Amino acid sequence: MLTEAQVQRFEADGYLPLGQVASDEQVAALRQHLDDLTLGSKYSEQIQYQIEPALREKLGAAAGYDYIGPSPHYRKLTKLDRDPVFLEYFCHPTFLSLLEQLLGPEVTISRAFALLKPAFDGSPLKWHQDAGPGHPAEPGQFVTIWTAMDEAQVENGALEILPGTQELGLLQHRVQDGGSQLEAEADKRVGQEVPLPAKPGEAYLLNNYVLHRSGPNPTPHRRRALTLCYKHADCPMMDQPPDYHAHYTRLPIGG
Repeated sequence: MLTEAQVQRFEADGYLPLGQVASDEQVAALRQHLDDLTLGSKYSEQIQYQIEPALREKLGAAAGYDYIGPSPHYRKLTKLDRDPVFLEYFCHPTFLSLLEQLLGPEVTISRAFALLKPAFDGSPLKWHQDAGPGHPAEPGQFVTIWTAMDEAQVENGALEILPGTQELGLLQHRVQDGGSQLEAEADKRVGQEVPLPAKPGEAYLLNNYVLHRSGPNPTPHRRRALTLCYKHADCPMMDQPPDYHAHYTRLPIGG
């Protein structure tokens, strides 16, 4: 359970460090499973694979999602809640406890992916919100938990946050004076970004409206992380029919 002070900090800043949630043994098992899926022989039809954009043409990969065989150049794996190894971690008791506190006993996973940032080739991710079309529609009814699988520092593409920007509401697709309102708001806050360094197994709770980004990874060290978006089970998706929530993985909360 989060303390009252932690809840207040999360509401004010839009993020909250949770410390080390995944044990060293869990991290080792999850990293091995990521390697098996990308470098080994455990291809899964349930998971979507995405190659680093700058390497797609060179590797013959299609835009969007495409599995090209074992490769160290995958940028993203999605739909990880369909994999029992990942799903076990997504149902970590710490997560279930704080999700019940923040969202109630009826919770589902709306997005589950790994962002891999390969050594030397990891691409940057510009300022954005994890909200808008393709996401839950009601503010306060969904949160994200991000877990480092490798050490994350600014040098290899750690998360960066603009604290308090969740108070601006949904900016992702607003246009202002012919440009993006999201980019305009980020430009106003140059120098206010806060890096979120993390050791393997450490996690952060994120408000999906807070502006965040991650840099490139030019180092020889991978920077992998798991991102989980949890929502209240009845919260509608912004671009889906009202009953679409029935398609998402429900968590074992509240008995």
